[in-house]
Amino acid sequence: LNPSNREFYPIFILRQVVNFPVAVFIFLSAYLVNIDKIQSNTKGYYVKRLKRLMIPFFVWSLIYTIYSLIGQVIKGKQINIIKTLLNFITGRSSYQLYFILALIQLILITPLLIKGFKSKKIIMNLTWLITPLYILAVYIYAIVNGKIIPGYQTVFFSWFIFYNLGIYFKIRGVNLPKISVPKIVALLILS
Repeated sequence: LNPSNREFYPIFILRQVVNFPVAVFIFLSAYLVNIDKIQSNTKGYYVKRLKRLMIPFFVWSLIYTIYSLIGQVIKGKQINIIKTLLNFITGRSSYQLYFILALIQLILITPLLIKGFKSKKIIMNLTWLITPLYILAVYIYAIVNGKIIPGYQTVFFSWFIFYNLGIYFKIRGVNLPKISVPKIVALLILS
């Protein structure tokens, strides 16, 4: 996408709408954490959560990488091993894997967020600015350089505000409203 192209802005805005289900998923991932288990066994939390994310991530990355390599061989293209490995590690083997990398980063900082929100330190108020400032920087970069930062969505900053909100609600005891099954189905269809 090129910001100097008139088609860029509607597509970029539409992308934000499409991101809504990912934002909800990330919010719920934070809201549903077991804070007591994390605080009593942080290492166990990391091992369990990272295994549950990294194994499927690597399996699917491998599948998509093999598929891509086969396609390149069939088309007679030269295979760039470094680029292939970089794509594998950075979640670019298949576009939809980006959110797993962002979630892994968020999981790594979860104990710090819990500690920060429980301590009610004033610095935690600044964490609400991370996502808006990052998105602003992404937009400015796109306008100035005529292109979007590659992989900008895989950095946890893009999703931090939603994860932060989930942890905040959990610690503050904010209950999510009960939503009937038909409303959930309707929201899923619309998303």
